[in-house]
Amino acid sequence: MQEHDAAQWYVMQVMTGQEHKVEKALLQLKERAVTDSEVEAAKRIVDVRVPVERVAYERKSGGAKLERDRKLYPGYVFAKLALYKSDDSIDPLLWSQIREINGLIGFIGGEDPVPISDSEVEAMEKQDEEKDAPARPIREFVIGETIVMREGAFENIQGTVLKVDNLKQVLSVSVNMFGSSTVVEVGFGQVDRFD
Repeated sequence: MQEHDAAQWYVMQVMTGQEHKVEKALLQLKERAVTDSEVEAAKRIVDVRVPVERVAYERKSGGAKLERDRKLYPGYVFAKLALYKSDDSIDPLLWSQIREINGLIGFIGGEDPVPISDSEVEAMEKQDEEKDAPARPIREFVIGETIVMREGAFENIQGTVLKVDNLKQVLSVSVNMFGSSTVVEVGFGQVDRFD
């Protein structure tokens, strides 16, 4: 039995690349509601999210450092909806409005949408909160990998990655200088992979 008139999180499958268009269309249902029944249906749309993470990358030509959002769940949109009425039936107006959105394939659970569990909601919300964290690099560094410093006092010196701090975007690198091994910390943007 559904929680009567209580909003729950649902997952909608959408055409890949259409996530933000579907998100916008759902939010516009709230803005464009005119009749009393449309306004009531729109009140049942509580929240809509397309979880993303900030990633950093370098342009291959020119080495410019850029950031962009990358979808954590390509092809899916999360929506907090009061989809079911007090008699356990789906609100027909809201259901038809949502189903008519271009790019929407359907709900997880098909014609009887199944809300996601509390633990899945918590995981999604935690990831969504982390979107404002420093951009995570797309290219990952691996411990033991050989890199070349491209600037600073160690320019053109090879080193071996000892530790990777993705949050701070810093590497601990072992370099050989004057016959002895020295550990230095360098930013991701200060090194290149050794080919």
